[in-house]
Amino acid sequence: WNAMISAYAQNQRGSQAIDLFRRMDHEGMDFTAITFVSVIDACAKEKLSASRELLARQIHARAAQRGLLPGDVIVGSALVNMYGKWGMIRDAQALFDLMERRNCFTWSGMIAAYAQIGQPRRALELFRSMDLAREIFERMPRKSVVTWTSMLSAYARNGHSAQALELFHRMEGFELQSHPVTIISALDACADGAGSLKEGRRIHQQLLQSGIKPDGAVANAVISMYGKSGSVSEAWEVFAAMTDRSVVSWTSILAAFAEHQSIDEAFAIQRMMCQEGMDPDDVTFISLLFACSHAGKLEQGREVFLAMVADFDTRPMVEHYRCMVDLLARTGRLAEAEELVRRMPGGADLVCWSTLLNGCKLHDNEEHAKRAADGLSVATPGSSGAFVLLAQSLCA
Repeated sequence: WNAMISAYAQNQRGSQAIDLFRRMDHEGMDFTAITFVSVIDACAKEKLSASRELLARQIHARAAQRGLLPGDVIVGSALVNMYGKWGMIRDAQALFDLMERRNCFTWSGMIAAYAQIGQPRRALELFRSMDLAREIFERMPRKSVVTWTSMLSAYARNGHSAQALELFHRMEGFELQSHPVTIISALDACADGAGSLKEGRRIHQQLLQSGIKPDGAVANAVISMYGKSGSVSEAWEVFAAMTDRSVVSWTSILAAFAEHQSIDEAFAIQRMMCQEGMDPDDVTFISLLFACSHAGKLEQGREVFLAMVADFDTRPMVEHYRCMVDLLARTGRLAEAEELVRRMPGGADLVCWSTLLNGCKLHDNEEHAKRAADGLSVATPGSSGAFVLLAQSLCA
């Protein structure tokens, strides 16, 4: 499916790519990051219209629902680029600001977006602070570990993984790499979509060879790096070797298994966590609910959602509600999903209503779809007509 969608998109056949994406959705296939990037690329090559804008917003919501936003730099960059090409500068900037990481494609997408509407100076302002920081850094005659690490961390946080790792390599000659924050920032850069599992392994091996046993925050960063890079077995090896595990350690390894749809292992880790007297936190529960949602484990998901409140006194956040709405909608419990959306504290957002609407499409339920469209029109003022048309066409 992904190969065909990508082929259509790359050969300027956006409509066929979008049609194939819809077929994939209708057949209940689970989307990956590659799916989203390919169909977003196809949309970006099409002319902006009400239907295309609506589809793009749905894709955006589905990517967030899937847990890819705001963390996945590749999917986020593709959306920024698409919004920019369509002149939807507010949407592009809002997503850009929310993204946890940015790479060269994210930045170039924002520059192109502002240039397209005649505001190239606004884009250049985004770079000014980073460029100034690097200029000051290079002019400093003596640089401390804190100075190096501050610059490296700034690059890593803003998606400049190559520059972050380049600084890390330069630090080798000064024997300044052993500072925990420095190592964590370098590992974060490796976990980025533009980073490198190979480089992450090299840093890990350097730690071991230097006699530094990863523990605490450094070990958590190594686990997260391996988990995000898809090497769950290596993440587990690091976790198993830890002598002092915090809730962050447990959540990092649980998230690694949950993200790669190893739901039984994720729940086994949660049980081990409780047996050792470590209560899960809000992030732990997001990972568990995410795993339940994508495995279609309704009863397990219910138990998790209820237990987080009753047993662990954890107040559900919007991310927990999104996962639960997705689980109920996927399994055909549309009435329950709608009820949950409507009683969300503070009101439901675009992602929750879109998730419900997608569930209505999956189960051909026009009645619930129309109500979900009404909810979407409230969450996204100005597009009510388009949402009503979408709801009417879902079950056609």
